[in-house]
Amino acid sequence: MLARDSQSRLAGRGLQTFEAEFFTDHLIIRGETWGPDSRLSDHVNSTSASIDLRPLSVVRLGDAKTTISTDGTTASLAKRHLLLILPLTEEIRGPGGNSAWAPVTLHRAWAIVGDYEVAGMVATDQGVNDDRIALRQLEQKRFLAFNAATITGPGGEKRECRTVIVNGERMEFLALVSDR
Repeated sequence: MLARDSQSRLAGRGLQTFEAEFFTDHLIIRGETWGPDSRLSDHVNSTSASIDLRPLSVVRLGDAKTTISTDGTTASLAKRHLLLILPLTEEIRGPGGNSAWAPVTLHRAWAIVGDYEVAGMVATDQGVNDDRIALRQLEQKRFLAFNAATITGPGGEKRECRTVIVNGERMEFLALVSDR
C-alpha cells in the first residue's frame, strides 16, 4: 500500500463513496474508496490494478496487532494483495431500478483464501444448476461476492457479514454445497 498526503476528503461529483474493510495477508485496512459504479463489487472488478482509498485505520496482523497511523493520507492498495473485502456501506439494490440486472441462480458455497474460510451464497447465470458448470463460471470472476456470508478467521473467530468479496486470484479452494 502506497500512502500519499491528501487535502481533499471528497470523492467528487458523479462518484460513489464506499466504506469497507480490506484484508491482506498482513493488514486489515478500514477505509473509504470511490468510483463511478453503484456497487463496490463492480468497482473492484474494474480493470485498474489498484484501489485508491482513504484509510481510516490500518491494523498490522500478527502476535501483537499494531495500529498504524493514517492521519491525512490517501493510499493505493494493489488488488493482487487483497484477500477479502467487507463492504460496510454498500446498498443492496434490487432489479427494479437497473435495466442491466440479470436473473441469477444462487448456490451455497465455501472458499479458502489465505488464512480465512468464507461460506455463503454465490450467484451464477440463471438456470446454471450443474455444479461443474457453475464452478467454471465462478472461476472467471476476478472478485467473487458471497452474500449472507460467514468468515472464519485464523484463530477460529467467526464473523457474520451481509457481503464478503473474495479475490478469485487468491482463492485456494472453492466448493459448492449440493442441495441434492
